[in-house]
Amino acid sequence: MIWINKKLASFTLIESLLVLLIITIIWLMPVLYTRYWEENIQTTIFFQSFEQKLLKAQEQAIISGRPSYVNILFSNDKVDWHFFKLDQQPLEESLNIPTKVTGLQDSHLVFLAYSGNISQIIKLTFTDHQHQEKIVYQFQLGSGKYEKKISRIPAVRK
Repeated sequence: MIWINKKLASFTLIESLLVLLIITIIWLMPVLYTRYWEENIQTTIFFQSFEQKLLKAQEQAIISGRPSYVNILFSNDKVDWHFFKLDQQPLEESLNIPTKVTGLQDSHLVFLAYSGNISQIIKLTFTDHQHQEKIVYQFQLGSGKYEKKISRIPAVRK
């Protein structure tokens, strides 16, 4: 104990509560932002996985000599891939669409056997509400390649 002018120097109750409040806020900040970070990561991983699996489906159509199918089902919140491995065994994979990602309509994409080209010109449109972005995949007829365009969605003012 330190005696100053014969009085005990210590923290008052208000100072102690203020320090406790500051420590609590600092401790809770990561907990409060965890949900936002988790949704952000899920959306980013979805688009990366979607693009990787599109490439895989196209490659499998070329290598296996059998068509590959991609079904984007916004009504079921998932994307299904149907393709064949090298030993001609069918392989199915699916990817869940995050809740913050929506689309205009269900779409079906077919990569043709041996060439990997698509059977029709198709445009896939996703809306990422997490980042306020519109992501459009425009497929090119005759190559199976796509062009990805990302545009900002203007904020709605009330």
